[in-house]
Amino acid sequence: GDGGATSIAAAAARADSVQRRVEQMLNELTPPLSYDREWHVQCDRDSCVEHVNRDRIIIQIQDLFRWLLQTKPYESYVVSIPSSL
Repeated sequence: GDGGATSIAAAAARADSVQRRVEQMLNELTPPLSYDREWHVQCDRDSCVEHVNRDRIIIQIQDLFRWLLQTKPYESYVVSIPSSL
């Protein structure tokens, strides 16, 4: 049957629903936490096309820290950066 396609479609719908909830939460924060999408531009000889990865939300670390300082000024934060960077 088509059980594989149905389960893939259901998983995609769930992921889209979660993503919408995350976006809504980020926008409802006071103040809202800005975010972007992962994207890249692919060019050929004739034109360039922008590709947006809707599955990945990007929050700039400086925006996150600014938001944390505004909303939780007396908290302590630790950032671990992997050695592979």
